Amino acid sequence: MKGKGNRTFTDAQLEEMGKNFNRLALEALDRGDIEQARRWIRRNEETKEYIHDMYVAWVPRLLSIMHERLGEEQFPGILKESVRSFIEPLFACKRNLLERGGMKAWMEFVVDVWRQHCGSWSVTEDDEKFIMTQKPCGSGGQMVDRRVYDGASGERKYAKAGFHTFSKGGMPLYCGHCVWGHMVLPMEATGEPLWCHDHEKPFPVSPGDPCVHYFYKNSVDIPEKYYDMVGMKKPEGKR
Repeated sequence: MKGKGNRTFTDAQLEEMGKNFNRLALEALDRGDIEQARRWIRRNEETKEYIHDMYVAWVPRLLSIMHERLGEEQFPGILKESVRSFIEPLFACKRNLLERGGMKAWMEFVVDVWRQHCGSWSVTEDDEKFIMTQKPCGSGGQMVDRRVYDGASGERKYAKAGFHTFSKGGMPLYCGHCVWGHMVLPMEATGEPLWCHDHEKPFPVSPGDPCVHYFYKNSVDIPEKYYDMVGMKKPEGKR
C-alpha cells in the first residue's frame, strides 16, 4: 500500500480543483492575497478559450456533414428549429432587462455575454443606436479568420442566397444560425430583432472582415430594410 509520500497533490490543492477560477480569485481577494487572485485570473485568461474554441471548430465540420448528407434545401429549417431551443429564453431576458433598467441594462448584459464568447469587439453609440463591431466574433468570424472555409476541401457555405442568408451570397453554414437567432425568431415572437446585422455586409466572408450589429434604442427607428433582408415585414405597431 502506497503511503502519503506518494501523493501528487495536497488536500488543499485537491479542494482547489473543485472550484472555478472566479471563485478561487474571489476567495484569494477575501483573504487579502492579491497576487494569488492575479494568478487565478491569469490562468483563466490563458486557458478559457481552449474548450470554447474546440467546440467552435467542431461545429462547422458537423454542419458541413449535415449539409452534404441532407442537402441544402433541408438545412435552413434544421438551423431554425435547433436555434429556437436556446434563443427563445433571451426574449424574456431582454424584456425583463428593458423593464427593469432600459437599454442600458440590456446592452450591459449583451456585452457580458460577449465577454464569454472569446472574440474581440468594440462598442460605440449615436443618438438612435449602439453599434457593436466584432472583429472577429468568437465563433463564425473566428472560423473565417482561420480559413476553415477555404479551398475545395474546406467547410461548406450556402450555395444559394436567400432570406436564410440575409439575402447575401457566400454565407458560411455556421453564420446561418445568426439569421434565425438574432433576427427572424425574435421578429416572429416579439415583432423586433434582438439586434440587426449590417445590411450591406451581415457576416464575414474573408479573414479580417468585421461583423457589425446595431442595437436600436427604440424599435420604431429600425429601418424596414432589416426586416426585408430576412423576408419579414415590420409590424404596424413598430412603425
